[in-house]
Formats: sequence, C-alpha cells, structure tokens
Amino acid sequence: MKNEVVGGAGGRRPTVHRTPPRVINARTDYNHPCEILGDLAYIRARKGRVAGIKVAFVGEATNLCHPWFEAAVRLPIQVVQISPEGYQVDPALLAELSHNAVGELSVMDDLKTGLQDADVIYTEGIPSLSTQIGL
Repeated sequence: MKNEVVGGAGGRRPTVHRTPPRVINARTDYNHPCEILGDLAYIRARKGRVAGIKVAFVGEATNLCHPWFEAAVRLPIQVVQISPEGYQVDPALLAELSHNAVGELSVMDDLKTGLQDADVIYTEGIPSLSTQIGL
C-alpha cells in the first residue's frame, strides 16, 4: 500500500495508518473467481506460463468448477470436468461458454482419460458437502 500523505497545512497524515487493507472475495453459489485467479497466479509462478496448460477438475459442477470453464473462455487453456452423470456442468452452459472460447472446455466421466496429460488436477468431493446438506 502506498504511503501517501493527505490533509492541509498541519493536518498531513500518512494514509497507510488510516486505511485498512481491502479484501475482495466475490464468492457466490455459482462462482468463486478470486480463488481461481489466485490459483492461476500460482500456476504461472510454478510453471512459468498459463497458456497451454490442461486443468482436470474432478468433482461436481460447483462454484469452483464454473470459474475454471470461464477462465478457458478467455485464456488458451484446456479444462476438463471429470464427474459422473448427474454432477456434470449443465450442457447448455457448457455450449454457451464454448461458443467463442479461446481455450477448450469439455466434460467426461472417464477418470483415467480425463487425467491423462493434466498439468493441474483440481478436486472437490462428489457430491459436495453443500449438496448433501442442502445449501
């Protein structure tokens, strides 16, 4: 945080002491974009790139699965959701996101095939605890 000085004559104080840090979460039941942005930053730091990676998301269509597909709309990455039928992303949503996607989006129920050549394996329970308790 920049330590700027504000105020008129005699009233100058560093803003760093008056301004608490801001936290942005943006989590909803549908999406968790800040978590995925953080994950992408980590992947880039570890692999030196994001372009061309394959992300295998093993789990049901949740607020952690959806933003991976949205990332593939804008980034040249491959995202595959691996999940049993009944827990997969809505086909209409997948078609809508895939329409002008820069990356590749897919869904399958074959774990072995889906994990093949994956750079990142992202997991969530099937079904998630939130589904089991009705949240």
